[in-house]
Amino acid sequence: MRKRFGQSLAVLLLAVGLFAVPQINTAAAAGNLYINPALTASLPVGSTFSVQVKVGGLDQFNGWEIQIGSDPTVISATSISTAGNIFLANTTGGIPFELRNCVNGSGTGCCLTSCAPLDGPGIADSAYGYTKSVSGSGLLFTVTFKVVGNKPFSPITIQNDQFSNGGSSGVIHTTTSGVYQFVGSISVTNFFTDGNLNALALDNDANPTVNVVLARNIVRNTNPGQILAWVRVNNTGQSQFQSLNLNDVLPVDWQVSPTWIPSTGAIHVYYENTTSLAANPEITDPSTIAVSATNQEIISLNIPSLSNTRIGHSLLPGQSILVVAKLGYSLDHAAQSFASYARNYSETASVVAWTLQSYTGNGVSATGSAFFVAYVKVAGDPGSAGGTGSINGGSGGDNHVLDVSKYAIT
Repeated sequence: MRKRFGQSLAVLLLAVGLFAVPQINTAAAAGNLYINPALTASLPVGSTFSVQVKVGGLDQFNGWEIQIGSDPTVISATSISTAGNIFLANTTGGIPFELRNCVNGSGTGCCLTSCAPLDGPGIADSAYGYTKSVSGSGLLFTVTFKVVGNKPFSPITIQNDQFSNGGSSGVIHTTTSGVYQFVGSISVTNFFTDGNLNALALDNDANPTVNVVLARNIVRNTNPGQILAWVRVNNTGQSQFQSLNLNDVLPVDWQVSPTWIPSTGAIHVYYENTTSLAANPEITDPSTIAVSATNQEIISLNIPSLSNTRIGHSLLPGQSILVVAKLGYSLDHAAQSFASYARNYSETASVVAWTLQSYTGNGVSATGSAFFVAYVKVAGDPGSAGGTGSINGGSGGDNHVLDVSKYAIT
């Protein structure tokens, strides 16, 4: 096939007088023929994209024939363009001849039966000549594809490639093909703020903290009084995502507050496109959010189509959404021992994202977690719920707050 192909290109170029250029010695050739970009990330069906067929460091040549093969059930070539090619960009005064522009067996100069190489479905075939020779690096032609299937992979293969230079051996070169494939990944990050979007205070070990205030072994309040639990879902790959599912297991003893019903607004979803948490546009649809009726609550977020939210499109590479829940301490006004603090409270979120709507197509998953430390601040008697003491001491044998300072962050 290689011999027949070389003869085929020679015949084409001889027909227009382009194969008579004196032969160039090709023994030291180190040029490369390659696809740019080498990797195209998967796209929704109906999308289009283009790849360039280029050369780098190629010895002198005055024509080419190159086929680009792909899986026509995944991506289908729609056109070939030689606009801006290396001859037109680097030389003047020559005459161009486009000998083949054949896509899926249809177009100019297609080889369908008794010639070589054969054209047909999944093949974009370009043959082109010029009355002047050129060398070096540049563009040969551009192939545009349409995504026609949901499969995660198709090669974009250089095949049956030949350059003419006036001799029978052509131009020696290497080839680097390309690929269309699903290249998806996401990251999940959890963090906490107070109700004013300020980061929680840090302890000596740089851990975020919350203070629980006890009086007579009863939880009176927390500082801050409300915590916001945040989950950031970031598209860290090269593919787009249309739907996602998030399950966020909240810290034990902490609950969505006020109790979740769609009208209360304790949970929100944002499209993160600014550096300010407060300025991000909201895309909350309460119908996509649920909270489990369990001791340790779980928030479930199910978005069947990001394009149908206020974003208006898929979650593109580099983009993020934020989910935030207002949390209150479920042990408020409950009896607790000051000696049981400090306590670590952790949250874990798991996310699955898909390339298509309704949780279909190619999917990826990721998890993230965060924690904070609850320290106790004691007012009154740390040892008995029945005492009548205060922070300043009092009757009933109450201990001064300094007696339990080792349990408290003051």
